[in-house]
Amino acid sequence: MSVYAQRVASDGPAAWWPLVLPAGSSSVPDQSGNGYTASPTAVTFGYADTPVAGEPWSASFNGSAYADATSFNPSAWPACTVEGWVNLLGRHQGTANPRLLANSHTDGTNDNSGFELFISSVTTAQVAFGNSTANSTLSAAGSFGTGWQYLAGTWDGSVTTLYVNGAIAATGTLTGALAPGITGYTSLGYNAVYGHDWVNGLLAHLAVYDKALTAAQIAAHYAAAAVPPGLFLGLF
Repeated sequence: MSVYAQRVASDGPAAWWPLVLPAGSSSVPDQSGNGYTASPTAVTFGYADTPVAGEPWSASFNGSAYADATSFNPSAWPACTVEGWVNLLGRHQGTANPRLLANSHTDGTNDNSGFELFISSVTTAQVAFGNSTANSTLSAAGSFGTGWQYLAGTWDGSVTTLYVNGAIAATGTLTGALAPGITGYTSLGYNAVYGHDWVNGLLAHLAVYDKALTAAQIAAHYAAAAVPPGLFLGLF
């Protein structure tokens, strides 16, 4: 297991889809151990490019590919974290607002539920959380660069935080508990509410937690990706 995977596992994700799968795979296992397997459509596995030292592959999403975890739709959580790695490879992004993870159109006027981790206008990292009556949508204009990027968002029941490559990029406020997404499940690589905002690029290690990871934990996740297997990354 890579150092990055060990770091994620130690923080106890509620659902975790590494997407480190050989070509021809027909399902996306949930490595959290909670059984939230995702079903892929047109995803190319075994892509020989990865953000994590010691891992061979990521998964390629072609602008219409996706995976649905039909049994995963968190409800009434007092806190939440979403995270993932993405590399758009310079590909055209269609609507230019690709979703890494979503279970609702959280930032939509009449939604205010669930979560979304996404990119707006290709260069702006964003995260959104909803409590059913309001949402907190955070943006960091110009924050999304080229190559592999690590995005994460946390909500501790009052404060929302967006991270880009392990550093805080924006903060906001939202009280209450996480409302279940209106799709009834979680989608990887697009937003199933309206069947759009597809990722055209690579994804790896998408995860959701029923807690707000600390800034130190987020920074540790980002740093761990570069550590070769067999070495220890201090200050965890």
